[in-house]
Amino acid sequence: MRKILFLIIVVAIAIKVPSEQERCNVDTAFQALPPRIFFESKIDGPQQNVKVTRFFHNKAGVLLSELGRCYFNAIEPTYLLNSTTVFGLLCWIWALYYLVERKRFFVILLITAVPLLAFFKLNFPIIPIANKALAAFGALTLMYKNEKS
Repeated sequence: MRKILFLIIVVAIAIKVPSEQERCNVDTAFQALPPRIFFESKIDGPQQNVKVTRFFHNKAGVLLSELGRCYFNAIEPTYLLNSTTVFGLLCWIWALYYLVERKRFFVILLITAVPLLAFFKLNFPIIPIANKALAAFGALTLMYKNEKS
């Protein structure tokens, strides 16, 4: 019975078609440079020292800000919900908890590094596939958690 239930859950997670994620990569980050630097430097006003303005509003800061925005868009709960299902999101969270509990930090490092691939123009659908695989792993560990205890 557990195998059938697991199969139904995994099929439900796998057939869910993810919504298209906003295009977010190195090119879009470089396109955002001039307008953001101009806008942020004009916020400080004419009384602000030019060196202080350039120190706080520079290319590296804007690029890191865009990298962070792209990264957190990929692990946003609404995107995870759209790429899996409600139960898939819960299984995804359970899988992360399970891996932390078992101290599998290398696997956690790989999971957290997957959203960075989209920023560096690797546009194959690895992020939704990785989310679905982690949700399926969470469903598997959730179903068989009492047998090994």
